[in-house]
Amino acid sequence: MHPSEIRLLLLDEATSSLDMQNERRVYEALQQGAPRCLVSVGHRQSIRRYHTHLLTLRIREDGDAGPALATSEFSCIDKAKEAAAPRPLIAMAASGPTAEGEAEGETAR
Repeated sequence: MHPSEIRLLLLDEATSSLDMQNERRVYEALQQGAPRCLVSVGHRQSIRRYHTHLLTLRIREDGDAGPALATSEFSCIDKAKEAAAPRPLIAMAASGPTAEGEAEGETAR
């Protein structure tokens, strides 16, 4: 695949083991054959200059998935979805005599 055909490129700490000069070379090369969308994750402040947007993520929950999800804001989302989910409709129809001596469809007098 030619680099110009890449639509999305994800880099996770791609330059963490490089010196500043080689980091610059990597990002300059990426800009020349730039994909439509480049997402780069890193801890170095120096990579900010190579990006048009910056997102800072903060940890809101940490721990095992089960307990963390059960007590987090995600549990509220799950509960809201469950409450809004359509319930199956169960219809029960009487068949046969509905009362002693009555046939189906007849009413008592």
